[in-house]
Amino acid sequence: MIDTISTEIAEGEERIRLEVADGVAVLTLCRPDRLNGWSWESTRQLGLLADRIRFDASVRAVLLRAEGRAFCAGIDVTAPGGAITGDSPAERTRNYYEGIRWVHERFAVL
Repeated sequence: MIDTISTEIAEGEERIRLEVADGVAVLTLCRPDRLNGWSWESTRQLGLLADRIRFDASVRAVLLRAEGRAFCAGIDVTAPGGAITGDSPAERTRNYYEGIRWVHERFAVL
């Protein structure tokens, strides 16, 4: 499930790279070996980077691009952390909802 607490992205674990120059923030999906497959970790990282862009007054535009031959092949079903956690169906539903809510709050920035 998505980690909504940690704000760190471990070196070598980047799924999205952020570069800012001349008022343009460029977000690059950077897992071409996995056809830029999407995961909860990709979602978390995009949310964190959206927060960074949000508070950078120099950013006037955002470009989303990808490395490799595919922009994004869809959900990476082999990615770790894909299971929704919780001890009961109600807790899993709540955890899923809270993860999606967290994501939507950050994506509103973009």
